[in-house]
Amino acid sequence: MKSKILFFDSLENTKRGALRCIIIFPIFIILTLMWLFFTKKSLYDEHIDDVHGSRYIVSLAVSGLLIVSALGVHDPDNITTAVTYAALIGLVIYGVTNSVLLATLNKWDYTISVIDILWGTASTTFLGYILYIIVNKFSNTLAPI
Repeated sequence: MKSKILFFDSLENTKRGALRCIIIFPIFIILTLMWLFFTKKSLYDEHIDDVHGSRYIVSLAVSGLLIVSALGVHDPDNITTAVTYAALIGLVIYGVTNSVLLATLNKWDYTISVIDILWGTASTTFLGYILYIIVNKFSNTLAPI
């Protein structure tokens, strides 16, 4: 597997990386909101009280920023590399986030952490796949930008 990282060392690479982040950010938001819409009440509400809700929101925002940034600067040469990298990014970022939540929230337990890590890995893998497909499908349109 061969892959390259877009460094923001030139205007062209800066535009490419920023455009990839702009493409993936709304997809990440929609996917996350759908997940929370269907699972928040049954899964998360019993583990988050009013006092600690802000910690969860902050951790979700920081995780989202890291995921979008990491996927945005990765420029894989094939679909296997794209989804493998995305899965690893999701596993690491959601793993660290859930470890922090385990350490700081009294009601957060291992079951919710495992579910959240699995969701994060799967959703980030899907985001990497979608980004790869979009960028390659419209590569002629996006190349001059």
